[in-house]
Amino acid sequence: MAYLCKSQRALSSHERFHSRIISCPVASCALKFSTEASRDVHFSREHKSSKRCLEPTVDFKCPVNTCKEHIKTRADYLKHMPDHLAEGSNFVCGYPECKHKSAAVNNFRVHMSTQHPKKRKVESSSTSKEPLSSAVSDDPTSSSNADSFSFSQVNEDNSKTDLPKDSQKEEQFSDQKIKDEYAKFYLRLESEFILPSTTVQVIAERIQRTTELSHHCLKRQLRAELEAAGLDETEINSMISKVFKSDPIFNIHHKFKDFDNLTTHHMRQKYWKEHFPYVEPKQVFLGTDAQGKKKYSHYFPIKDSLTQLLKDPTIKEMVLQSFNIIPQDPKTFTSSKICSDYTDGSEFAEHMKQHPNKKCLQLLLFQDGFDFAAFGPSQGTYKPLGFYYSLGNIKSEYRSKLGCIQMVYLCLEKYFKATLEEDLKEVDKLKEVLKPLLDELVELKLGGMKIDGEKIPVCLMFGLGDNAGQHFIGRYVMSFTASHCCRFCPISTAEFKENPTICKPFRTPAEYDTAVKIAKEKWGREKEKALDFRRRQKERQTMMEDVTPGINMKLEKPISKNAHKKLCGIHHEGVKYMPSPLNSDVLKFHCSSPSLVVCIAHDLFEGIIKSTLPAILGYFSQEGWFTLDVLNRRIKNFKCEGNDRTDGPTPLKSFDSLGGNASENWTLFRNLPFIIEDLIVDKEDEMWSVYLQLKEIVELVTAPKITLQQVLYLKVLIKEYLLDVRKLLPDHLVPKHHYLLHYPDLILKFGPLVRLFTLRFESKHVFFKNVAKACKNFINITYTLSRKYACKFALDHCDGLLSPDKCNFQDSIRACDVEWSNEEMAAFHPSTEFQKIYVKEYVEVHGILYRTHDLLQLGLLNIADLQVGIIEAVLIDVNSNVGFLLKLKTALNSFSGYYKLHEQQARKYQVIALEDLLVHYPIPVYKHNGRDCFTLKHAAPFVLE
Repeated sequence: MAYLCKSQRALSSHERFHSRIISCPVASCALKFSTEASRDVHFSREHKSSKRCLEPTVDFKCPVNTCKEHIKTRADYLKHMPDHLAEGSNFVCGYPECKHKSAAVNNFRVHMSTQHPKKRKVESSSTSKEPLSSAVSDDPTSSSNADSFSFSQVNEDNSKTDLPKDSQKEEQFSDQKIKDEYAKFYLRLESEFILPSTTVQVIAERIQRTTELSHHCLKRQLRAELEAAGLDETEINSMISKVFKSDPIFNIHHKFKDFDNLTTHHMRQKYWKEHFPYVEPKQVFLGTDAQGKKKYSHYFPIKDSLTQLLKDPTIKEMVLQSFNIIPQDPKTFTSSKICSDYTDGSEFAEHMKQHPNKKCLQLLLFQDGFDFAAFGPSQGTYKPLGFYYSLGNIKSEYRSKLGCIQMVYLCLEKYFKATLEEDLKEVDKLKEVLKPLLDELVELKLGGMKIDGEKIPVCLMFGLGDNAGQHFIGRYVMSFTASHCCRFCPISTAEFKENPTICKPFRTPAEYDTAVKIAKEKWGREKEKALDFRRRQKERQTMMEDVTPGINMKLEKPISKNAHKKLCGIHHEGVKYMPSPLNSDVLKFHCSSPSLVVCIAHDLFEGIIKSTLPAILGYFSQEGWFTLDVLNRRIKNFKCEGNDRTDGPTPLKSFDSLGGNASENWTLFRNLPFIIEDLIVDKEDEMWSVYLQLKEIVELVTAPKITLQQVLYLKVLIKEYLLDVRKLLPDHLVPKHHYLLHYPDLILKFGPLVRLFTLRFESKHVFFKNVAKACKNFINITYTLSRKYACKFALDHCDGLLSPDKCNFQDSIRACDVEWSNEEMAAFHPSTEFQKIYVKEYVEVHGILYRTHDLLQLGLLNIADLQVGIIEAVLIDVNSNVGFLLKLKTALNSFSGYYKLHEQQARKYQVIALEDLLVHYPIPVYKHNGRDCFTLKHAAPFVLE
């Protein structure tokens, strides 16, 4: 019968159908199928009643002419032929009437799994006694055997799955194992799916009732069968009792004296504490408010969470490796010195002087407030202030994982605010509320934590957060329009406005303490002045009451509201009249070191860029180059590529501010040349130059690795940019521009600032916001949040927080049409055998997705141009080592914010291992003006000769 194809595509599809015809494994069945899935569905429906199994057997000589091996089984064939393929042999398949030619191992295995699969253990049909043909492959590349092979494992030894022995079965299906699974199930309902405890209790009760009904039906049927077998009543009752008493699911959901059950929330919580790493949050009583209502905060002990973290073998290994890091003296830095983490900065070197053995656990403490009801009458009422920490000893790529960021303290923000009476009594409310945290930090610093029998001190390394939070915890002035608004140096706002390139030396602890004393003296004088003024007011009120009885001026409070506000705003050179509670000689921590790190996300993407970029675009619009509608239409139609797709740019509502979040603003800022470059009439315009200057600054500031030479260049670039901003956009010269001036020096102190990024910490807020949204009850909200977090913590750590370093990659394997030498392959991994390399389309490592056609930076050709590589194939060996086959390109700087790709004249391909990359972040390639182009996200650590 002829099949009429209406198009070339239909013809190709029809030809592919004929190229892969799969027969039913039952010889008496003549049906054929195009996929293994359809074949398996047919087999399970029509031929599942038999119990017969035939082993696959073959009988032919090795198809390679120079080999005389005799093949007797399919398994021998699969084991023998890859050796010939590794030698470069090509051969025709040895199966009778098969003319397939194999030239690669992957090609051979795919052919075997589809055309000569292993015989399935099937039953012979009740209507036929003929032998059964082969059906399913045991090869790992066969999709029909996906239920017995995990594609995340590329080791060939896993191609066969052995059934567990009886002892393994008993261990795998023991009562305790089943109980653990049910306990984990209830734990997941509460923490991952965020169900209320009452809802989980209903589910448990329904399971309890279902098991009772199931037992009733089974007992009735079993009794009837035993009675038919002739057993007496006593034997029947005894047998039924023994059998049904062994049902673990029934026992788990019913109360027995000799069996722990999970019938109530109390029993489930008790079981979690005994068998899972459940850490009970501590409730802290903070007194009562003006209405007599009790105030509570909730504390998650650092020692308990650290103990569970160090039980993970991967984390413990990284901690032990961190003890081998030798701090370098900043005075010995050369221009080629590469800073890749905070351990390369001067602050780390200074801190480690107090540890002669170079061993300590380093905490990165983050604090930030988050609100559940940002709008409406309850705005700010239930807003908690959250404290989290990350362990600095682990690698930077793991610090950003949410599971490695641990909660420490939750307290409503309003509890940190002192009343008027408390302020007059000089009550340090911040220190009072943070007392549990401060006490444990001191205890951990002095007592330490035991690792392999050795006590290791736990140190507070840095404080992280946005500017408002850092000024709050460091006791700096909170208003950024005040006379002094910089926590790093005592420069005044007027001095900055007059000359934005001025940058005073960093504050010292002595200067900070002196400023606190001076501010305290100012505060005392102002306090006496306000009290005296109120006394005179009350005297006048008394006199007026004598003259005019019944008059009441409502002077109950000791000072006026305006006087109280003025008292709270007193400072000296930006430092308030009370020191920060984090300042401690025991902790060796001071808020002026500087130890309160900047956040480039808030300073740049939600600060400088958010206000400056719209002003630049508004200037272009005033010049008549484009309108807001044209700009927004281009932004909407711009198609993001690669990793840019997750944070596409957001259109502008006006030329006053950007409307996206930090990541979306970053994407728009980087790709702006591709969107509007053809609309820029004058490429020499000063405002366009300001944009290009800021873009280059951002690329250097966000670099995960940076050299000392680049830091010096960044310092010059920032000064030039600030002078241009004062000249062209004086109204947009904000305090965050002054912070930008400190960045080069801060990089030398803290290493690359992107390593101390706070946006990942803020992602931790999402869990608590989801809990608040699900519970819909804000009574003692910090208790609800902390208890749910305890469940989430137990779930995350019950099977180990981090698995060994493995990559996630696609299941399919493709052939690569590029040939490379053994020397090039040795550059990928010296111990890797050539024939054991898997070629993939993409791979994900540490949350970074690498795809074919993405671009990687390789080196600097000259002062402006780069050498880059386009990913042609992702290479993975049997040990999950990742490398890339790169097509080398030359990237020429367009001097308009992007690079143009050109073909490499000499060597065209290179194999490189993942760990050898200068910058690990892939860059998407865009088509712009008919050319392949790209724009940098991070600058690579280059040194100019």
